[in-house]
Amino acid sequence: MLFKIATMNITSDPASERQIEPVFRVILHLDLDAYFASVEQRDHPEWRGKPVIVGAPPTQRGVVATASYEARKFGIHSAMASVTAGRLCPEGIFVTPRIDAYRLESKAIMAIMAAVGTPMEQVSIDEAYLDLSSLCQGEDADTSLKLALPIARQLKDRILFERKL
Repeated sequence: MLFKIATMNITSDPASERQIEPVFRVILHLDLDAYFASVEQRDHPEWRGKPVIVGAPPTQRGVVATASYEARKFGIHSAMASVTAGRLCPEGIFVTPRIDAYRLESKAIMAIMAAVGTPMEQVSIDEAYLDLSSLCQGEDADTSLKLALPIARQLKDRILFERKL
């Protein structure tokens, strides 16, 4: 799971050219890297620590949707032909995607994010932006970013504790 936090300083009203109190935009970016594979490893503990490849099996025409970190060590990546992935990682565990399970898990994770109570925009099944600006205003951009770190850590810990991801 990856959280990125960025700021933007808004100091003037372009319509009137008057100066206003600085507002530092603090946006948290959630990206659940290797999401499908992580859900599979959570749901199948015997696959933890092993190369999991979500997508078409290497015996059929198709591509890799995602791969666990263990599979990535073999050079496996999203959109790679499954037959190529099978050659690079013959011991890989190929898993047919369970989109309904990933959507259900995504809904639970996004509910955790939304519980912060600030505007959120989900942009894909495993990615969202959370506007923390109203909660994280410091005297400058750096201080505003630092105020967001405990929130990001709490979210990460809660997702790990509640969702095991």
